[in-house]
Amino acid sequence: MARKTFTGCYLSGTGNSRRAALWAGETAGKKGLKSSVFSFDSPSLPDDLVSSPGNMLGLFFPAHGFTAPWGIIHFVQTRLPKSRGAEAFVVVTRGGTKFGPLFAPGMEGTAGYLLAFLLWLKGYKIRGVMGLDMPVNWISFHWGLHPEKTAKPIIAHSETRARRFYERVLSGERAYWSAIPFILGILILPISAAYLVLGRFFLAKLFFASYKCDGCAVCANNCPFSAIKMRGVKNPRPYWTFECESCMRCMAFCPKRCVEAGHSFAAIMFYVGSIPVWAYLLDAVVARYEWFAPSANLWTEALLYIVYSIAVMFVSYAVLDVIVRVPLINRIFTYTTLTSVYRRYHEPSTKLRELSVRRKDAGAGEG
Repeated sequence: MARKTFTGCYLSGTGNSRRAALWAGETAGKKGLKSSVFSFDSPSLPDDLVSSPGNMLGLFFPAHGFTAPWGIIHFVQTRLPKSRGAEAFVVVTRGGTKFGPLFAPGMEGTAGYLLAFLLWLKGYKIRGVMGLDMPVNWISFHWGLHPEKTAKPIIAHSETRARRFYERVLSGERAYWSAIPFILGILILPISAAYLVLGRFFLAKLFFASYKCDGCAVCANNCPFSAIKMRGVKNPRPYWTFECESCMRCMAFCPKRCVEAGHSFAAIMFYVGSIPVWAYLLDAVVARYEWFAPSANLWTEALLYIVYSIAVMFVSYAVLDVIVRVPLINRIFTYTTLTSVYRRYHEPSTKLRELSVRRKDAGAGEG
C-alpha cells in the first residue's frame, strides 16, 4: 500500500527530540505526505492515523543511561495503539558535543532497538533505527553548551544526517544505523539497569528550588510527566516526586533559574547510605539485640542494606523538602551546588510553550 501519511510522536525535555521530529515532519511534507507531529503526553493521540495502513510512525526520544527512559517505554506499552498495517522507525537523540572543529558523538546503547522491538511486538513494520547526536543536555551534572558557539553547530551538523535518514525510510528503504552502539549497550546493560532505578529513586531526588523561587509553578505546570507538585499554602514550592525522569525541562526553562540539583545534599545522602555507615548501624543492632546475630548472614545483610538505602532516599528527601524552606539552609545548599553557576541549556530555537503543548504540535505542517 502506498504511504500516505506520517505521524511523529516525541518525548522531549529540552527540545532536542522535538527538533528531530519536526525535521522528519518537514521531510515527509516535502514528499507529499500528510504530516503531523505530537508530544507523547498529548491528552489524545490520532489512533486511527498512527496505526492505520499507509501511515509511517516516527518515534523520537532521548537516551537515558544508554537505554530508553521509562516514560517512552510506558507510552508504547500502554497508550500507543496496535498496528493495523502501519510502518515505523525510531530515532534516539544522544548527547553529542564539539571540541574545536571536531564533533564528538554520544552513545544511545540499547535505546533504539529496544523500542523498535516493542513496536514490532505491537505489529509495526520497522523501517529503521538511528542515534542522532544533539547537544548534550544533562545540566544537573555538567555545564550547558553555549547556544551559538557549540549547540547550533552540532544541531546543523546533525540535521543533514537526520534528513538523509528520513529520506531513506520515507521512501520505503530500510536503514539501521545504530548497530555498534547497540552492541556496546548490551555489554553495559548493568549500567543501564542501574540508571533506570537510580534515575527515579535518586537522581530525581536531587532537585530543589533555591531562595530565588517565587512559587510561579512554571516547572509544575510544564512537566511532561506531571512529576512536580507545588507544596505549601503561603509560600508554595515545587516538590519532585518519584515520577520524575530527570528530563531537565524544569531546570532549563525556569524563569528565575532557581531549580537546582543539590550536589552537597547528594554527598550527604551518599555518606548516610554508604556501606560503612550501614555496617556501623548493623553492628550496633547486633550488639543490642544478640538474638539477631545468627540471622545476620550475607544474604540477609544484603537485603536489609537495599531496604536501608531506599529508606535513606525517602527520608532524606522528605527532610530536604522541609529544611530548604529555612532561608539560611536554602542558601547554604544553593551556594554549594554547581548548578548555581552552570549555564542552562535548551534547544536554541525551542520555546517552552512549544514543548508544553499537551496538544497537536503546529510545527510539522502538511504536504
